Amino acid sequence: MRQQVAVAPGWQRQQQYITGVLYPRSALTEVRVLVVICVVVSWVGQYLLSRRRTVTPGS
Repeated sequence: MRQQVAVAPGWQRQQQYITGVLYPRSALTEVRVLVVICVVVSWVGQYLLSRRRTVTPGS
C-alpha cells in the first residue's frame, strides 16, 4: 500500500520554476539521469577514498 509523502510547502512551485528556467521541460528525463549519475559517481569516489585511507602501509 502506498503512503502519502509529506511535501514541504511551496516545493511544487519551486520544482516547476526550476524545470522551466534551469532546463527545458523536454529535458527532464536527461536531467534526472545526469543527477543520478553524479550521485553514484560521488558515492563511488567517496568509497574509494575511504578505502585507500584505511589501508595500512605494507599490507
